[in-house]
Amino acid sequence: MSAPKDAAASASSSSSAPKDGAAPSASLSSKDAKAAAKAAKAAKRAAAKGLAVGERQHPPKNEAGTTAGQQAAAAGGQATHQGRGPKESSSAAGAASASSSAPASSGAAAATPSQTLASLASTNASLLQPTQTAAAGPSSSTGTLSSHDLITTVHPPSTSHSTRSTLLTTSLTRSLHPSILQLQQHLASHTLLGSSARAIATLAALRDFIADYKTPRGAVLNRDLVGKLGAQIGGITAARPLGTSAGNAVRYLKYEIGVVPADMGEDEAKNHLISRIDHFVRDRIVLASRVISSHISSKLRSHGDVVVTFARSSVVERCLLDAWQVEGKRFEVICVSGETFDEGPRMAEALLSKGIPTSCVPLTALGSVMPRASLVLLGTASLLADGALYSRAGTATVAMVANRRKVPVIVCCETYKFSERVRLEGVGGNERADGHDDDLEDGSSTPSNLTKLNLVYDLTPAKYITAVASEVGLSGPESVAILLRDYKSILFGS
Repeated sequence: MSAPKDAAASASSSSSAPKDGAAPSASLSSKDAKAAAKAAKAAKRAAAKGLAVGERQHPPKNEAGTTAGQQAAAAGGQATHQGRGPKESSSAAGAASASSSAPASSGAAAATPSQTLASLASTNASLLQPTQTAAAGPSSSTGTLSSHDLITTVHPPSTSHSTRSTLLTTSLTRSLHPSILQLQQHLASHTLLGSSARAIATLAALRDFIADYKTPRGAVLNRDLVGKLGAQIGGITAARPLGTSAGNAVRYLKYEIGVVPADMGEDEAKNHLISRIDHFVRDRIVLASRVISSHISSKLRSHGDVVVTFARSSVVERCLLDAWQVEGKRFEVICVSGETFDEGPRMAEALLSKGIPTSCVPLTALGSVMPRASLVLLGTASLLADGALYSRAGTATVAMVANRRKVPVIVCCETYKFSERVRLEGVGGNERADGHDDDLEDGSSTPSNLTKLNLVYDLTPAKYITAVASEVGLSGPESVAILLRDYKSILFGS
């Protein structure tokens, strides 16, 4: 350290010699003076970094192989840079140099590289250990979600965390209506399946709650009832998320409660709300499925069609039964069964009981039966604004195979299942069903940290869908956004 100081001192004294009136032979030319000044500055910087003159500093690397400059850039400029311009600090070497010479926020002296890394680690641990913190949340540098992050957003099955008796005990402490408690048990045990069935059951339970509701003294019905209704809906979502169908039904009910006149009597208001619930179920679900059935029947020939279905959709089942019994169409049905809830065999059993020739195949045999198909009918849990289909897991596979074989794919969906949302992927916010693989339950060699991931839904892009059949008519999947725009007040009551 003394050699650089001596060099700096000698350069400083020699540059000031002409001002002190020293002999001309001892003075330096202007070029030599500039060179000496640069050497002095370089010596001072090297001394501050603990390096010899001319020695280059190598940025320290952490376990992940990233330099301090790259970490500082990923931190979004948490450390204050000085000395270099913004152009130099944008590079990795300049950022490393600036971070090593950055002062503390309190105005202390410049820190060493090790002190700077320690400060960064204390303020943002993800900089030095990105692989350990990636599983806890989205990456700080890219802002994207890893596969583990997406899986953590999946709603787990209720029975995996608590038994139904525990759910019942918890619900009783929340003063839930008995009909809500009964609905909870069906949802948690997955004995109530299908988006239409869940929507009808949800409205029926809320209908019973409204019938037993009493307005407190001094309160207004349309204001107090909405708050009380929120607690009941919270009890339902504790068992299973509402989904688009039940969510839109609840949205419609809240709108009807909000427009009830304040001067309307309690009994009259309750009867009005109950009638609105009955009208919603009749018009938007029951009659809508009949209209869809007539649209599908017009696409079936009198004889010889082979229709492929997946899982069990109440609308698709109604379309096939009406075409066979009412319209007299003669066709064959192939029910494809997925891994979730074994709905395919139930669909086949229901059709066989009505005399419709039906066979059931697993999803793995789809490629062998699709060449025979003339039409694919699919149900849905939700039809998104961009035309994508959010339905039972395995639907996307059926639609893609049919598209490859040039088989038309028609989605049967009532308009109350239309969603204003758009999904970029089908994992985030999905639900996880209880698997039925006994090997993972009883296998002694199964790792303890192995978890089954049996998703309930998947996402089918709109390009694999030929048409959408709703009570509005047959249209392309791109019509969803138009219908939501033009018929929003009719569809959702707002």
